[in-house]
Amino acid sequence: MEDLEQERKQKRREALEEYQKIISYEITPGTAEPVRNRKPSRRFRIRFRHIFFGAAVIVTAFCYFFIGNQLRVTNERNKALQKELTSNLEQLSQLEENILSQNGSAEPTEESAAETEETASDVQEETVPSASFTAIYPLTSSCVILHTYGPYAASDGSSAYSYGLDLGTEQDTDVIAAESGTVLFAGEDEETGLTVRIDHGNGYITHYCYNKELRVNAGETVAAGQTVALTGALNENGEPHMEFRVTWNGDYIDPEDVLEIKG
Repeated sequence: MEDLEQERKQKRREALEEYQKIISYEITPGTAEPVRNRKPSRRFRIRFRHIFFGAAVIVTAFCYFFIGNQLRVTNERNKALQKELTSNLEQLSQLEENILSQNGSAEPTEESAAETEETASDVQEETVPSASFTAIYPLTSSCVILHTYGPYAASDGSSAYSYGLDLGTEQDTDVIAAESGTVLFAGEDEETGLTVRIDHGNGYITHYCYNKELRVNAGETVAAGQTVALTGALNENGEPHMEFRVTWNGDYIDPEDVLEIKG
């Protein structure tokens, strides 16, 4: 009996010690082992939410400020443009009134009419090519005019523009100088392939484009009818052709205006 009683007391002491350990663990959690899979505290979740909300407020305020500033600048520019437009319209209206008043009150005198006629003749001389230049046909064999000068419809249906006469002919046909002159260029051009350009004076330059072989060099003097190249370059339809162009004072003109066609 005494042994049994002692054994019970021993178990009570052990249970009491175990209970003391449990109490000690709850009161001083710093000495206890960390608990795994512990959920984040409510205090931490509230702080993170506050931080996120504050960042969202800051970003929204920045966006409103930036957009508002851009709108303000745009409005100021629009006001300035509108003011400038109004001023220009007023000036234009004033000029129209002045022109109308001058036309209604003043009649043209003989001197002003002469000056007007002289100015018109000067403009006509500058814009109309001189009739002194006549070009002979630039090929020695028969040919077909594929495209004339001006706009045309390409084979794929798109709109295109021809700066000269596009002439379909046979291979190795002689390309001849349309008039005597000096060879300005004879070589490969990025746009027109093997090309010869001849200066005939008075602002006239003839262009012989899309050749297979050249027979002259830059700087040479050529006579009218002299062979300057051979045909053979193929167009988009696989046909040999040569394009004949004419410029006057740097502007393209219709070659048929100066071309002498015989036969």
